[in-house]
Amino acid sequence: MRPNYEPLKTSKQNHCNPTMTGTSQWKKKRVMYEDWPKLLFSFLLIRALVCSPYTMYELRLQLCPCQKQAIEDSGNLLKINKIHIDRNLCNEIARSYDKEKEAFNINGTFITMTLDDVYCFLGLTSKEEKIFEAPKINKPKLFNLYKKEGQTTITLQALQEAIFNSSSYDDHFIRRFILFSIGSFICPTTQRYVRSEYLNLVDDVDKMSELNGSSLTLNQLMKGILSFREKTTNIEGNVCLLQIWYWEKVRLDKLAATIYYSGRQKPLIQYWDQKK
Repeated sequence: MRPNYEPLKTSKQNHCNPTMTGTSQWKKKRVMYEDWPKLLFSFLLIRALVCSPYTMYELRLQLCPCQKQAIEDSGNLLKINKIHIDRNLCNEIARSYDKEKEAFNINGTFITMTLDDVYCFLGLTSKEEKIFEAPKINKPKLFNLYKKEGQTTITLQALQEAIFNSSSYDDHFIRRFILFSIGSFICPTTQRYVRSEYLNLVDDVDKMSELNGSSLTLNQLMKGILSFREKTTNIEGNVCLLQIWYWEKVRLDKLAATIYYSGRQKPLIQYWDQKK
């Protein structure tokens, strides 16, 4: 099933312009419909992106085989499909969270989201020391390398453009890919840039595969849920994880205490897309 997006609205002046002929109106509509995919993608990146598996999927399509091989140890981030985020569903799940019990109240049953759940769903590394926040240590050299000239932040757009415009698969490519993944999927916020402290997680490329990405995305999501409940703002964090967790736990109106694999390989996110 395709996501239901509200169609673009033309201005009242153009809509009611009596001088426009039927042919000119059709041409105007045709241009609008032809540009709709580009407009939608721009909308996702610029306005509505809080967590966007769609942009991760699109990024994957642009990578060459050598680039994919270079990041094959990055925790299954290349297995993300086009998943439509149901904002209303995610908001309801977030509202069900009980801070005292540290669990979600799903139809009267309290159930937690565990580190093992995150690993099973996303395939991000769950070993080594847990990560709650990125170390707040300045990395001016890396910061200047990955921000666009004239900008004061490392924007998702700048990272994406650098990846798209190069066939390189060196350490700089790997860092840009992980930073983009952090900003758009693992630890997204309502901002369109990656916080500079995350540079500390990608400084040593050889150790990046050992980072406990499962704990990082889980802790940031829980932080976002608590903030959402207190301030009723947009949920910051991996809401895609929240949605998949709910889908996997609630099957045929029955709450499941365990994850049902039925022969499926990890990560389970690879079996979900916007058609399901």
